[in-house]
Amino acid sequence: MEGEDGLWLSIVEYSQIKGISISTLRRRIKSKTIKFKEIEGKYFVYTQSIPNKEDRLKLNYLNEEIEKIKKENRELKEKIIDYEMLVNVYEKENVIN
Repeated sequence: MEGEDGLWLSIVEYSQIKGISISTLRRRIKSKTIKFKEIEGKYFVYTQSIPNKEDRLKLNYLNEEIEKIKKENRELKEKIIDYEMLVNVYEKENVIN
């Protein structure tokens, strides 16, 4: 997310790009020693810019990986719902028999 003269990065993105642990970032947010904002329960940390092409490539890669994981998560949730329905059907059949 771009803004002002820099970027607002998620905690995960900032952690990966800057090489700082997520727990350290959370402590800095809690102590208000780092510029951050909260949007819909998610924290974003401000950075002046991503200094080089390699870091931009890392960020793009991370965003792609996050999207893949989100898609996989949705698919797994759908499978769980299907399996729950099957279990309910089998349980009802066993009660009838």
